[in-house]
Amino acid sequence: MSIPRLDLALVERSPGETRVALLAGEQVWELHHFRDDDALVGDLFLGRVRGRAPAGAAVFVDLGMGPDGFLAAEDCPQGLPPDGALVLVEILLAARAEKGPKLTASVSLGSELLAYSPGRPGISLSGKITHKAERTRLQQWAEQQVRPDEGVVLRTRAWDADEQALTAALSDARARWADLDQKRRRLSSAGRLSGGALPLAAALEGRSVERVLCAGPSALQQAQAARPDLMAVIRAARAPYRLWDDEGISEAIDQALSPRCGLLTIEQTAALTAIDVDSGPYSPEEANQRVLPELARQIRLRNLAGMIVIDFAAPRRGAEAHKKAMAQSLAALLADDPARPQVLGVSALGLVEVRRPRRGAPLADLLLAPRPVAASTAQAAALDALRQVLAAVNSDPVTRIALRASAAVIDGLRGPWRHALTDAEQRLGQPLVLQVVTGVARDWFSVTPLS
Repeated sequence: MSIPRLDLALVERSPGETRVALLAGEQVWELHHFRDDDALVGDLFLGRVRGRAPAGAAVFVDLGMGPDGFLAAEDCPQGLPPDGALVLVEILLAARAEKGPKLTASVSLGSELLAYSPGRPGISLSGKITHKAERTRLQQWAEQQVRPDEGVVLRTRAWDADEQALTAALSDARARWADLDQKRRRLSSAGRLSGGALPLAAALEGRSVERVLCAGPSALQQAQAARPDLMAVIRAARAPYRLWDDEGISEAIDQALSPRCGLLTIEQTAALTAIDVDSGPYSPEEANQRVLPELARQIRLRNLAGMIVIDFAAPRRGAEAHKKAMAQSLAALLADDPARPQVLGVSALGLVEVRRPRRGAPLADLLLAPRPVAASTAQAAALDALRQVLAAVNSDPVTRIALRASAAVIDGLRGPWRHALTDAEQRLGQPLVLQVVTGVARDWFSVTPLS
């Protein structure tokens, strides 16, 4: 039993966000949302300290957008800065629900071949580079090229790179750092200095695919810049605004937001994610074997994080040995998960325990409002509404469109998500008519032709 290889990436750029879906065959395995106003992992900010945590072992940092970040003492080698100080920070973990992003003052600039850390001396190589001769070659190159005040981590893709490519990557990192340092010195308020990896590169994380389809303005150019090694397989989609809908991705999203998925019931809570396996018409052993591949897919598709407990169907005899075998099989299926989850084993209660590092917000946190409201977030609805407006105008350029929506959606477009509305209006070539409708759900909207 093995996981199919990813073969297709669908990149859709629309007002306010870039979305990337990764497929293996006909199945969607990963969904990535990169919103323009989100502080993403790898982004660099000039932040302003605005208070200490109660225990004094961390500070809260205003990033100039979104919730305050959390900078712990262990992530600040030079010591915690005082209140009001400006500090250069990098996003370690993206914000989730009520928690702001986790920060580090030990910043680095990444590329496919290396990660560059100014001011933190040291040379290290990816543990996946196991060939002794290659490790020796790369170590010798780094010792000759890296300055005493610089730190470099050579990534897995560096193993077959020649010295010219490595030197070019190091020179590029130095130039980027010089530009960032100048920009930082000019700023007097908090704000983003630099984005991290481009969306396609961030979604693939060094993996390869056989095809990349791009839709929306600048999506093609952005994908080519993100992964120049895939230039030959990156293509523009025919429909500029409905790529995900045409490829069935919206259906996969609906499935991933439902607690019930075949024999699986998946419940996310603040503390953990509980997954129950229903045997249905099958024996417990057969049911468990059947759900294993789908279980591994749903964990990645929903971007589940933290502690995950799985209650496999229990056979009448040999339940303990059977569940240990299920834990081993699940570990094999999760081996290709870029989040590198750990299958911890079977608890005393017979639950298989998995710990999966948090890498961005879970899909439900991005798209669904907190319970008991079973609806999309106002932001997700607003961005979806703008996509539908552009699709409607693209199919009938003559007709003028009005967006009728709840106050939450309209207020968001006129306020914190104004940049997305501005983007849409630039594509339309005229202002979009916005109409507030009262007495409707927070996520309600309708794209309506003007008479």
